[in-house]
Amino acid sequence: MPIILIICLLAVGGAITYFVYPSALSTSDGYASEFTRPRSAYIDGTYASTLTYAVPNNHTEEITVTITLDEAIVVDTTLVYEASNGTSEQYLNRFDEWYKPEVVGKSINDISLSRLGGASLTSETFNRALLDIKQQASS
Repeated sequence: MPIILIICLLAVGGAITYFVYPSALSTSDGYASEFTRPRSAYIDGTYASTLTYAVPNNHTEEITVTITLDEAIVVDTTLVYEASNGTSEQYLNRFDEWYKPEVVGKSINDISLSRLGGASLTSETFNRALLDIKQQASS
């Protein structure tokens, strides 16, 4: 009995992902082959990106975003920062409190944060760090 493979290439966010129609890959013993899970365009692992960004009153902030990927899903993330002033500290703390539920358990291609916790500059910088991490993970 010939095995029919249906592969659909889909370009998403600059990364190519392919999907295999699972029932087409069943073996004669009833078990699915190793190819039934979608393949990720990203290599599993932990990646970090450190960026500096300008904030009001001539200050700069530096954050390090660390993300752990498994099959292109974010399974863990941390944010390291040291605020240069009280206002930045408030925004960074709020962002740090609120960002994980928006990131963990999601596909890295589906994440784009905006003004999370009122921290628009931190959200933009996080998104830039995410782009850097995507590039690292696809190498």
